[in-house]
Amino acid sequence: MPNVTVLSTVKNIELTASPFIKSLVNQTYRDYQILIIDACSSDDTRLILADELSKGSIPYEIIELDSNQPKALNFPISQSLLNTEYVAFIDGDCVADADWLSNLVSCMEETNSDAVGGPGFTPPGASMLQKLIGLDLDTRFKSTPEGPINRHPNMNLLVRRDVLENVPFDETMDVAYDTDFGYRATSIGYRFYYTPDAVVMHHHRPNLKSYCKQQIKSAEFSYGLYLRGGASRKGDNINPWWMLLQLPIFTLILLTSPLVFHHILYIIPLMFGVTLAVLFIQGTLVSAKATKQRLSIALPFLYSLRICLWVMGLWNAVTRQARSKSVTKASG
Repeated sequence: MPNVTVLSTVKNIELTASPFIKSLVNQTYRDYQILIIDACSSDDTRLILADELSKGSIPYEIIELDSNQPKALNFPISQSLLNTEYVAFIDGDCVADADWLSNLVSCMEETNSDAVGGPGFTPPGASMLQKLIGLDLDTRFKSTPEGPINRHPNMNLLVRRDVLENVPFDETMDVAYDTDFGYRATSIGYRFYYTPDAVVMHHHRPNLKSYCKQQIKSAEFSYGLYLRGGASRKGDNINPWWMLLQLPIFTLILLTSPLVFHHILYIIPLMFGVTLAVLFIQGTLVSAKATKQRLSIALPFLYSLRICLWVMGLWNAVTRQARSKSVTKASG
């Protein structure tokens, strides 16, 4: 079987570092090595990782690099540090099944794909908030049939090294860089494939503050990505159509909300409100069918919070773009 480098970027993951790295050194696949890029962690992340890695027999290296994730992922390629045929990406808040790497490689070989991704499910012992966040993500993975896809998160992704050499990650994007990478790669002919057999468990945001910050930042970067056509506006395996429609419909509700005081035109924001409610119900029904979880009934509350956070992120992106244009115009 082909040799593989398991590549992960980490920062301050001491709470998940031990189970994460233990899962990597105990893979049933044997012809692989581990490369960790530590973005200058200020906690005990590096000590924990080094201690656990030293106990195993898998070749490893830990590199300290002050960078964002896409820059860290590009670094081993740009510096010619990788000599394996495949590169497997996994996040430091994940725990891989023992057959994770074996299933990814087998699928890659059998389908002759250029990249293969698997699901990231919610681990046992998660808090109620983490379960709810995870339920939203679990739904998308369980609703995706095995087969060709347009892109996949890099928390669970195997890629041919030559793809990474030809399509580097966009280092200007702190988030959504894997979305951009997938669509740029598939647009020039590389084939991505989804397999439900290569499973990792993904620890989601531990509190409401970190979740809100993540969603706002995601919306900020996704705005520019979708604006320049760097991702599908019709939906894909990660962001289905009913999810993408939520933001524009909610924006229309905000823009037309003054009409509620008009004796006839109040019907316009009301219609948009009903449409948004239908989209929330659509997501809830999809989740209930895919996961068989009673907690699905609480998803409209998460959707309501998330849509407000997306609007905040969109506003930040639009105002930043306006300021940038103003500065450029003034300097010109």
